[in-house]
Amino acid sequence: MEQEFASSLLEGAVSEFAKLPGIGRKTALRLVLHLLKQDQGAVRHFGEAVINAREHITYCRVCHNISETQVCPICGNPARDASTICVVENVKDVMSIENTAQHRGLYHVLGGLISPIDGVGPQDIEIDSLAQRVASGEVKEVILALSATVEGDTTCFYIYRRLAQWPQVKITQLARGVSVGNEIEYTDELTLGRSILGPHPVHRQFHTAITPISTMADNYLEYAREAYEKRIAKKRQAVLTRQRKFLEQYRKQQQLKKQQNQQE
Repeated sequence: MEQEFASSLLEGAVSEFAKLPGIGRKTALRLVLHLLKQDQGAVRHFGEAVINAREHITYCRVCHNISETQVCPICGNPARDASTICVVENVKDVMSIENTAQHRGLYHVLGGLISPIDGVGPQDIEIDSLAQRVASGEVKEVILALSATVEGDTTCFYIYRRLAQWPQVKITQLARGVSVGNEIEYTDELTLGRSILGPHPVHRQFHTAITPISTMADNYLEYAREAYEKRIAKKRQAVLTRQRKFLEQYRKQQQLKKQQNQQE
C-alpha cells in the first residue's frame, strides 16, 4: 500500500523520483526531504543541471557514445587509433574501458544485445552502422567487448558472421577465463572450460587481453546452449526439490494421522 502524503506537491515529487531505476518510494521520499532542507539556489542548480544534460547531451553520429557535439571527443581525437574499434553494449562500458587507460582506439556502442526472448533483433541495435564503418576500409581490427552471457555470445557470433565478408579485418574478443586472484577449485565448469579452450602463451600473458574470435566462434552456439541448459537444469532441480519436500511432509502428515487414528 502506497503511503499518502499531506502535500500533493510532495506526493508529485516523490512519484517522479520513484520512476528512476533502482529508486523505491521510501528512497524517493528521503531524497525529496533532503532537497527540501537545501536552500532554493542549490535545488534550482540541481534542477537546471538535469535539464541542461537532457537538452544538450546527444549521441555521437560515428560511435553512438554520449556527446555534447555531433562527434564525441574520442572520435574527434587525432591521437586515437582509428584502425581499431572496440564494440561495447552501452555507454557505461565505454567509461569502464576508458578507466583502464589500455585501449587507444575508437569505440562503437551497440545500444543493446540481441535477445530474441526480449524481442531485440539485429535490426534494433547499431550493427548496420558498425558494418558501414568497417566497409570504409580504415578499420583493421574489431574488438568485441561484450558480456559473457547468452545474449552477449549470440551478438558476438552474429557480428562475426556479419563482418566475415571483410577477411582483412581482424576480429577479436576480450579474453575469458579464470579471474585474477581466483582459485580453480571455485571456478564454474563453463568458465574453466573456456579457459582451457583459449589459452594464452605464457610469454604473452602480460601483453594481450584479447583472443581471436575465430578460435572460439564455432563454440558460441554450444556455449549458449550449455548456459541455457544449465539454467533450465537448475530451475528443474529446484522444482524437484520443492516437490520432494512437499511429498515428504505429506507422508509424515499421513503417517501421523494414521497413528492418531490407531490410538483412538
